[in-house]
Amino acid sequence: MSQLTPEQEQQIPSYAKKWRDIAYSTEPIDREKVTEIISRAYFLLDKKAPPIIFCGSPFDYLQKISVFANNSQPLDFSRIADRLNLHFGKIFQELGDFHKQATDLAKESSELNPKMQMSVDEVLQESFPEVFNLDELESNVEQWQKERKEASQQFQQELKESFPEFELPEEFGEGLNTALDYHNKVQSEILRQITHEQRSYISELLGNRSTFKPRILYNLIDKAIRPYSENLAPRLVYNAISNISCADNYNWFDFSISVLGCDCDLEWWQSSVDIMQNCGYVYPFENICYVCDRPSKILFDENGLAHALGEPAIEYRDGFKIFVCHGTLFTEKYISVPISQWQPQWYIEEKESRLREALIEVLPSDQLQVEWLLAEENTNLRQLLTNKIGHERILNDIKINDDLNILSQSLQDNSASSFWVAYAILKNQLEPKIQKVIEKWKISRGTFRELLQMLLIDSLERILAWQNQNVPDYEDDFQQGLTYEEIEEKVKDLPFKLPREFYHLYQWRNGSSRESGIFLYLYHCPIEQALEYNEYINYPESIGMRIEDNCSPYLFPLFDFDGEYFAIQGIANEVETSFVCHIGADGGGEKLIFNSLTTMMMAIAESYESGVYIYEPEYNSVSWEDMEKSGQIRLKYNIGTAKRIYGEGG
Repeated sequence: MSQLTPEQEQQIPSYAKKWRDIAYSTEPIDREKVTEIISRAYFLLDKKAPPIIFCGSPFDYLQKISVFANNSQPLDFSRIADRLNLHFGKIFQELGDFHKQATDLAKESSELNPKMQMSVDEVLQESFPEVFNLDELESNVEQWQKERKEASQQFQQELKESFPEFELPEEFGEGLNTALDYHNKVQSEILRQITHEQRSYISELLGNRSTFKPRILYNLIDKAIRPYSENLAPRLVYNAISNISCADNYNWFDFSISVLGCDCDLEWWQSSVDIMQNCGYVYPFENICYVCDRPSKILFDENGLAHALGEPAIEYRDGFKIFVCHGTLFTEKYISVPISQWQPQWYIEEKESRLREALIEVLPSDQLQVEWLLAEENTNLRQLLTNKIGHERILNDIKINDDLNILSQSLQDNSASSFWVAYAILKNQLEPKIQKVIEKWKISRGTFRELLQMLLIDSLERILAWQNQNVPDYEDDFQQGLTYEEIEEKVKDLPFKLPREFYHLYQWRNGSSRESGIFLYLYHCPIEQALEYNEYINYPESIGMRIEDNCSPYLFPLFDFDGEYFAIQGIANEVETSFVCHIGADGGGEKLIFNSLTTMMMAIAESYESGVYIYEPEYNSVSWEDMEKSGQIRLKYNIGTAKRIYGEGG
C-alpha cells in the first residue's frame, strides 16, 4: 500500500467529521446506554461490571473522590522523584559501565588480524557462555525477564510501603484505564500493516496536524481542574479515558481499519469506540467506575482554540465553567469582575500574550496607550494595537519629529513592521552612514519604499566592504542576483506572501556558500535552499504550534547555520517589510529579533564597523568582540524586539 486511491481519499472527510463530532460533542450522555457499554468492556477483561457513579463534570468527579484524600496538603512529588532517580540511576550506571567496557573491548579487538580475532572470540564464548552460547541464549533471556519482573514487583512494593499517599484506596481495587483503553494496542497493530509515511499522510488529510487538535482542549480542562486535585493520589486523577484526548488518533485508526482493511481485535476495537462515542471522561477502577457527562457548551475561535469573552468558553450542565481566551485560561482577576470593569494597567502587568490580546479587544480604544505599542514584542498584538488605536492618534502621540514624512507612509503599508522601520530611521537619521543615504534619497525625491531599498542595499554593501577589508583572502562567493520575475516564479506557490524587501535582497544577490557569512557565521541561503528549509520549518504541526503561541503562522528562512535560522515572517498581503525571527538550532521557540530585513542589515553593518564583530585569525572566522554592545546596536535599530538573541547577549 504505497498511497491512497482516489476512492479512499474521498472517504477522509467523513472520518474527520465523525471524530471531530465525537471529541467536541455537547450532547448529554445516555446513562442507560453507557451502563451497557461499560459492562461489556469489563466483561472483555473477565471482570464483573462494577457500580457506576455518574458525574456532571471532571470537576464533579474530583469533588466526589475528595473524601479519599489522604493528605491535607498538596502531595510532595520530590520525595518519590528522588527515590526513582536513585533506583534508575543505579541501573543506568551499571549499563553505562558495561557499555564502556564493551566499547573499549570492541575498539581493541577491531584492529586484530582475523586469526587473533578468532582466538579472542573463543575466549569470550568460554568466559561469557550466558551471552555467547546461542543454545542457552533463549533460556538466559527467559531467566533475565523473570528476574527483571521480580525486581520490578519488589520495587513497586517498596514504593507502596514508603509512599502510601500515592496509592489508590483499597476499596477501589486496581485502576483499569490502561487495560480498557485499546489505544496503544490497536496503534501497534495498525503500524505493523501501514508505513509511518502512510500514517502521517492520513493524519494530515484528517487535519490532525493543523485544524483538528482536541488535545489542546483536553489540556485546558486538565489545567482548569488541576488545583482541585493537588492532594489526591495521582492514580485517582489520571486513571482516565477521554474521548477528547484520543480523538486525533482514533480517526486514523478508524480509517485504517474500516477503509484500508487493517486487522485488529474487532471486539475490543468496537468496545473502545463505544466508550469514546458515548461517554465523557471515564475513570474505571476494578470495583467502581465513574463516568462524567460531556460539556454542554464549547466555543471556539477561528483557529479552533477554545475562546469566549464575557462568558465561559467551556461549560458543563452541573454548573462548572471554564473561561478561556484563544486557548489560554483566564486568571481569577479577569473572571471575578465583568469585562466592563477590566483595567488598563492589567496590560502592563500581564505576561500572557493571549490575555493582553483580550484586553486589547475589550478595552475602549481611548484607554489603549501608544506606549504599549512601543514596548510590545508580540507582532500580532502590535498589529491589533495599531489597528485599534488608529494611525492619526499614533502620529499625534508619538514623540518624534517626522521631518522625512515617512511615518504616515509606513502606517499606510498595512504592516506593523513598516511603522517600526520608519520609527528606527527617524531615531537614527543623524548616524553618518544613514544620513548619507537619506540625503541621496531626498535629492531623488523618492518614496518610503525607495528609501527602504536604498538603506537595505547600502547596508549590505557596507557588510561586504568590511569583509573584504578585514578578512584575509576573503572570497566573495555570493551568487548573481535574480530578476523580480525569476524570484516571483520560484515563490509563487507558497501559501503566504513575502515582503518587497525580500525581493530586493535576492535581486541584490541570490545567496552565498557557507563561507560567506552575513551575521557572523550565518550565511545567506540561495533561494532554492531557502525553499527547501521552508518545507522543514512550515510543516503543519509547527504552523499549529505558532498559532497556539499567538505568533505568525509562517516563517521563511533566509539565513542558516546548521539548523539555526533567521527567518522572515510570511504575510497575507503584499507589504514593504516584515519581521525577522530567530529559530534556535536546539529546537527552542522562535523570537522576534529584527523589525525588518532593512533594520537587520543596518544594525549588522554598524556592528561590523564599530568593532563589535572581529576577525579571529586562529579560527579563521568572524566572532563577537562585545556581545553586550552588539545587543545595544541591534535594539537601537529594532525597538521592541527581544532583549537578547542568545543567553550571553547579541
